[in-house]
Amino acid sequence: MKEIYNSFIDVIFPKYCLVCDNIIYGHEQYLCLKCEGGIPYGYYNLGTENPVEKTFWGRCKIDVAGAYMKYRSDSKYASLIKNIKYDGGVILANDLGNKYGKWLKSNHVIDDSFDCLVPIPMHPKKLKKRGYNQSEEIAKGLSYSLGIPIDINVLKRDIYAESQTKKNRFSRWENTRDLYALNELNHNYSHIVLVDDVITTGSTIESCVRAVHQFTDVKVSVLALGFTL
Repeated sequence: MKEIYNSFIDVIFPKYCLVCDNIIYGHEQYLCLKCEGGIPYGYYNLGTENPVEKTFWGRCKIDVAGAYMKYRSDSKYASLIKNIKYDGGVILANDLGNKYGKWLKSNHVIDDSFDCLVPIPMHPKKLKKRGYNQSEEIAKGLSYSLGIPIDINVLKRDIYAESQTKKNRFSRWENTRDLYALNELNHNYSHIVLVDDVITTGSTIESCVRAVHQFTDVKVSVLALGFTL
């Protein structure tokens, strides 16, 4: 009976694939089966000198880093990140974070020393406007599958800055270098994991790592949904 009802709802109020815009049915949540199978999965492995880790070589001290998918702004899959960041895609952020965490766990590439997940913080003004922090929502999915707690109090962002979407590499670095500060770090932590939506130039992560290492030598690793080629 429930299946019949759901089928009826799908006909009256159809859902559309976020990538190809075709109608999706039944168990399909955000993507049709074809588009889900075509996700450009990225640099999962931690500690293997993957491109995500190499981004930070000579810039800041990162223990390990990885990303769920390869990201290009002109790719049809960029709509997933856009939905998460700008279109209220909280559930999608939770779901993709959960899937990434399941992959890391099932393939035994997660570090047992991770103490907590630390979402990249937003300025309170931007958080109020958007209504949610997409990095925190991704972290919730990761936390669910990995069993690692989230700590939103480690870092803070007190300085408001304009969007980085259209900035070049140097401008991004200049725009973020002093935006983040260490707020409250549990003295029992020895290894924290920064969680971000997309790593483009790495300037945001670099700023956060420097903020942490200014006062402590705790290990810092990074997990992100996307990594720009």
